[in-house]
Amino acid sequence: MRCLALAVCLITACFATGCSFDTAGSSQSPIDTDNGDPATPPVDDPGAPPLPDSGEPATGGPDAGVPAEGCDAVCPGVCDGDVCVIDCGDDECDTLTCPAGYPCRVTCRGNNSCGGVNCVDSTSCEVACTGVLSCDSVLCGEGPCLIQCQGNNSCRGRLDCVNSCACDVQCTGENACDTEPSCPSECALDDDGIGCRSTGDDCNSCDQSFRY
Repeated sequence: MRCLALAVCLITACFATGCSFDTAGSSQSPIDTDNGDPATPPVDDPGAPPLPDSGEPATGGPDAGVPAEGCDAVCPGVCDGDVCVIDCGDDECDTLTCPAGYPCRVTCRGNNSCGGVNCVDSTSCEVACTGVLSCDSVLCGEGPCLIQCQGNNSCRGRLDCVNSCACDVQCTGENACDTEPSCPSECALDDDGIGCRSTGDDCNSCDQSFRY
């Protein structure tokens, strides 16, 4: 009874003097007033992909989907720098087209090789017909053109360089050049035999120097 009376006296004295209780140190978490759950900071989704800086979808590198370019991609032979070099043995290269936009050098060393050589779209054309019965026909474009008919009975068909800025056709093989070649205007050989020449007036209109 004495303890109870003492406690009552202390409580009465506390209310009389306005004392307060310190609640600091309480370990209870603050309550989220919206849903009653403890408040937690937002967490970014680690699986979300980052947006590119430009706001546009990311694309492949500069070479993605770009086809191969250069001489090696279009030359049916091998490339010496930017020159497409083609070698034809016996009965090879029945129909041969040089790649557009590149110099072309063809050697028809085999018998019955190079039934037809077309280098109309090449920047320059050099064809050596050294095999027997080689080079039925050779067609050159607007670039420099050299056709050497060295094999016996070579160059029996059409030889056309009429549109070339410079053209040399040399018929040195036995019975070579059955048909007179079509040369640029005023550039056919006169007393020197059948062929074309790039020397003399108006027989070389190429924009730059060239070397066969």
